[in-house]
Amino acid sequence: STNICRPEVCVITNISYDHTALLGNTLDRIAAEKAGIVKPGVPVVSGVESPEAFAVIQSACEHVGAPLLQLRRDFDVDIRELTPRGSRIDVRTPAGSTMDVPVGMSGAHQAINAALATMAVELLSERGFPVETPSLRTGLKSVHCPLRVEQLASRPTVIVDAAHNVASVNALVETLAIYPAKRKVLVFGTTQDKEYTGMLASLLPAFDEVVLTNYQRNPRFVPVDDLLAETQSLTSHALHTASDPNAAWRTAKALATADDLICITGSFFLAAEMRELIAAETNPGPTPTTLVGQV
Repeated sequence: STNICRPEVCVITNISYDHTALLGNTLDRIAAEKAGIVKPGVPVVSGVESPEAFAVIQSACEHVGAPLLQLRRDFDVDIRELTPRGSRIDVRTPAGSTMDVPVGMSGAHQAINAALATMAVELLSERGFPVETPSLRTGLKSVHCPLRVEQLASRPTVIVDAAHNVASVNALVETLAIYPAKRKVLVFGTTQDKEYTGMLASLLPAFDEVVLTNYQRNPRFVPVDDLLAETQSLTSHALHTASDPNAAWRTAKALATADDLICITGSFFLAAEMRELIAAETNPGPTPTTLVGQV
């Protein structure tokens, strides 16, 4: 699906384990699949951190003569500030520096993604699609992606995030540390082909209460009893279970005070279903529609 267009610039963000049944179970095999977007003569912007994955990307670029610009080698980013509202970054590229850039999405990982976008915009400008610096700054400041550390409410703070592998869960935990909260309540449900033992091992130390549930609109969910059995072996926390997103939301609200934080994560499907019901409750009226897909 990524190869149906004729790109002017290709961007490969950091690579982690996901969809291993389709992409492979090692980072170099996954990188080889991602490298399928590399085209002769088309610049590639890479944020790949793993040495073995980067070696695959670099080899693919050399093979077809695609210029490769690698984060920390050809361009770089410094994070000035991280807050729940986003970040401020300095980006250095071959053309110069763009200083104190506001980024509207929360988390260090999104600050790095913003640097990749900045590098891509510079290359697009060189290839006949000029983007002025003020427009770049406006875009990065106003960018919004549903289900990515998306805050739906305050008092308590309610965060919904579609993290569904160990790497994205780790980024979520790191980001949630920025949020002031007396206690943190986790609502977790996931999909059968995900590495949920590793996800839970990363999540559980960051939370005071845990609600396990499943989504409703797709049969691929992990049953609550299976999640409970797995989670009991990983933590001494008291665990709560809920048969569906509505029950999970009621339980989480009962556990949280105004000074706490509720985070819903583990699956695009769970995040989307709970986003709809929370939005309907906090903003009466037409329910927002979230289109959800996994590739």
